[in-house]
Amino acid sequence: MEALEKLFYLTGIGREYYDFSGHSREISLRSRIACARAMDIAVDNPARVDAAIFDLDAKPWTQFLQPLQIAAAGDNVHFEVRLPDTLRERAVRWILTSEQGDLQSGTAAISELNEIGEYRIEDTRYAAYAVPVGVVSAGYYILSVAVDDATAESTLAVCPAACYKPCALEAEPAAKRSWGISCHLYTLRSETNWGIGDFADLKALTRYSADAGIDFLLLNPLHAPNFSAADFASPYSASDRRFLNPLYISLPDAAAALGANELAQHFDDVAKQEQLELLRIAPHVAYKDVAKLKLAELHDLFIWFVSHTDQVQSKIAIQYEGFVQGQSQALQDFARHAAAHPLPELEFSPSENFEIFLQWLARMQLQACQHFALECGMSIGLVGDLAVGAAVGGAETHCNEHLYCKTASIGAPPDAFNELGQNWALPAPRPTAMRDTGYAHFIDLLRANMQSTGGLRIDHVMGLMRLWWCLAGEPEGAYVYYPFEHMFALLRLESHRQQCCVIGEDMGVVEDAFRDAMHSSALFNNRLFYFERARDGSFLDPAMHSVDTLFMTSNHDVPTLAAWWSGEDLRLKASLGLLEQTEQDALSCALQVRADDRVKVLEWLASNDLLPAGWRGDYLQIQEKPYDFSLCAALHQACARSSSRLLSLQLEDAQLMTEPLNIPGTYREYPNWRRKQANNIDAIFADSHIRQMFAAINEERIQ
Repeated sequence: MEALEKLFYLTGIGREYYDFSGHSREISLRSRIACARAMDIAVDNPARVDAAIFDLDAKPWTQFLQPLQIAAAGDNVHFEVRLPDTLRERAVRWILTSEQGDLQSGTAAISELNEIGEYRIEDTRYAAYAVPVGVVSAGYYILSVAVDDATAESTLAVCPAACYKPCALEAEPAAKRSWGISCHLYTLRSETNWGIGDFADLKALTRYSADAGIDFLLLNPLHAPNFSAADFASPYSASDRRFLNPLYISLPDAAAALGANELAQHFDDVAKQEQLELLRIAPHVAYKDVAKLKLAELHDLFIWFVSHTDQVQSKIAIQYEGFVQGQSQALQDFARHAAAHPLPELEFSPSENFEIFLQWLARMQLQACQHFALECGMSIGLVGDLAVGAAVGGAETHCNEHLYCKTASIGAPPDAFNELGQNWALPAPRPTAMRDTGYAHFIDLLRANMQSTGGLRIDHVMGLMRLWWCLAGEPEGAYVYYPFEHMFALLRLESHRQQCCVIGEDMGVVEDAFRDAMHSSALFNNRLFYFERARDGSFLDPAMHSVDTLFMTSNHDVPTLAAWWSGEDLRLKASLGLLEQTEQDALSCALQVRADDRVKVLEWLASNDLLPAGWRGDYLQIQEKPYDFSLCAALHQACARSSSRLLSLQLEDAQLMTEPLNIPGTYREYPNWRRKQANNIDAIFADSHIRQMFAAINEERIQ
């Protein structure tokens, strides 16, 4: 049992945790053993257990350098070298090579170095030494060391103390508390898209938003979907998080950029436009119909591009060649997987080069959107979203099998909203594999998702520290811990390299140590209007909100403000069997609690002198009134007074929409991730009520 406990410790398998109600829960031995088995450790064989412990605990001491070392940027940078005592009287020679090829080198007598750790393997003592290298700026370096004739090489990541923040967010006090709009790109409507919001729509939304004083647009994950899956709608269940969804490509813009005028004219023919109009007016995104049509037209554009390279502007051709040459093996692997797993409805066979072409177009258009946002005066621009995991059978997990477990997926333990917990069906990453590979995949993920945005929201950011594993054939799960100190350091470094601020979605049960790490690393945390309450249940004074926070009026996992006010979300949950007790009793109780909360909202607005004239009087009676725009505007203006540096309102709330985008805990019961906006982008910003509300919000954020 002692050996097993040591194995669990070394592999990050937790022993206990605090649940949503604050009670300590012990993780069963059976679940912990299942976690070890999921990591391919034969726990029933004592010799295999001992061998695994040796590989994890002792073997690293026999290596001069670890695959990647982390150091804090500054005047006194050190790296760690591990050596047996037999070399104590020798000298260590080192060379640091920067990404630009600049060299720093030195020699140090091992006996004069500070010893920072030790380990014994049988009769041999190993010691860890801190080798000083002086002033080193933030970045990645090739670290080469030699002791006598023995040599080793590693990567040294020199990391800043905090994440990047744009000047507008660094100022003390800030001249303006930034605000933005959150929306899922695919939900946008326009008279020109192909039944799904695209990058041209994003540009239009950017232009209108910037004119209204908006600083950022918070988007859904734009990750590449697994088109071969039966359902690929969820942006949080991607084939590969390092690459983009080609359905967001604006075909007219792509054809214009390449100079394919004859194809652009083809888009305007009557039959095509009739087909597109049916897709546009549909209330939900018809993903397979959209994908079949759009990918076929993109393939025609690809064929044209390949056969007309002499006609393509030299600047565009150079950009394409630069994109292909600048990508790593990951793009080739992704393209191979995507070509081998196409949408079944396609009438052509996609090639690897076609998949690369799609990624080039998508990346080019997304980058253009971010540049446009900054040109329009936005202080941040686009804020991306990084999903917590990748789907089974997708390119990311298939091409990196050594990083993931085949018999464990990630999810969430039981809580007040889901008594049985949640299984997100996303393969669990192996913490030891991340370390052994020098966090290369994690770094690639950050770079891919930061390079075209001014900010990045990390979904379920607690996953950098621990993830709940759901184990095949087991009734209970377990928490597995990850080397989050190293991951946070790399997050800080990549944030500066890409000039991208970071928001951590930290709602729910989060350990204090993790919140402390978020604060010290200058990550913005995430709060929702519904849950920002005082101990007595009243809504918190906006001036009392946390400063380093993204405060959201609502998001895709909770009801819209209009649905919340009417209780429509509760009735829908009851109809889907998602309420506890007998459904009618549960619904009645929930509706009564909601009525009490509506009174609290009215009291909150009154305390901020923002209660509309038509909503004054006896709150118990007034709270029964239907939601209207005057109340909507007052709620948003009150939220705009939040002391949080970042405020986000949901585009649906400005339109008084009630239909949810997603109902957590459902799959086939509800058409998640499909519902479109009520109105076209032009119509939303032409609405005088919405314009007045945005102006009032902007005024509050400047004060």
